[in-house]
Amino acid sequence: MPHPLSLNPETATLERGERLFLWQSQAAHTLWDDLADIPASQIDFALHYTLTTLCNWLRIESAFWVGTSPDIPGSRQGGHSLCLQAINPNESKFLQDCFLTSCIKTDPFWATVTADRASFHIHHLRSLPGNSQTVQQSPYYQIWQKSIELYDRVCVCFQVDDRATSVFHFDIRSTRRTFTCQEIEWIAYALRGIKWFHRELLLSHGLLNGLTRLTPSERRLLQGLLTDKREKEIADFYQLTPATVHQYAKIIYQKLKVNGRTGLSALWLNRSSRLLSTTPPVNHSVTQPTATLPS
Repeated sequence: MPHPLSLNPETATLERGERLFLWQSQAAHTLWDDLADIPASQIDFALHYTLTTLCNWLRIESAFWVGTSPDIPGSRQGGHSLCLQAINPNESKFLQDCFLTSCIKTDPFWATVTADRASFHIHHLRSLPGNSQTVQQSPYYQIWQKSIELYDRVCVCFQVDDRATSVFHFDIRSTRRTFTCQEIEWIAYALRGIKWFHRELLLSHGLLNGLTRLTPSERRLLQGLLTDKREKEIADFYQLTPATVHQYAKIIYQKLKVNGRTGLSALWLNRSSRLLSTTPPVNHSVTQPTATLPS
């Protein structure tokens, strides 16, 4: 898509602000349409596409997503179960370690983000009164933020149910510029209109209320179960035995509280996460598979 200030016959007579708003709206709508065309089985690709697209429009290079839900099976530091995916796969482990070892307990900016219980909220690092100095003096900043040369950050948070939250982070690093008000408003607009996408991101990790967090191997197999492939075809793809795939599948159904693949499809099609907390538990007799899916 052309730069927001470029002219064409339809926008030449509009004021600069009107042209920018028109472009921002069209860009967000294009993103929404593209995401709607990506199959549910490719949720990781959809997330990477979203991060890459938004970074290109903002002319930045660093962004990542965090899904968090407190007090569910699989919880770790601070009583939270947390999953993280970065636009740069090589950075995901570093950022995950950062959050689990320091951020949840010691980052004053993250504390501000998580304290806000609104269903949708945005936080700007450089806009919080006195926050810049507080962050720079905190142990978290001294250990982690200096190493990535973070100068500014915007967090866009969508609380999908009464506990699980989808948080998009956008960073400006290695340069002393801040996000503008227009950029922040546009990020918020682009991410506010796709609650279904935030829900599927959390759901793909088992982070919604009443569910159990999925392991990386279970997540990879889940993506196969969300296609029309039979279990034998999925087994061939992952170079596993059909019996191992079947055991994994039963564990996934148990964790997501569904009865088989039909229930799994219905869960993805059901856009209301509030129903999850009232869904009766499914009793599956399962044995933990001994084989691990390849990365």
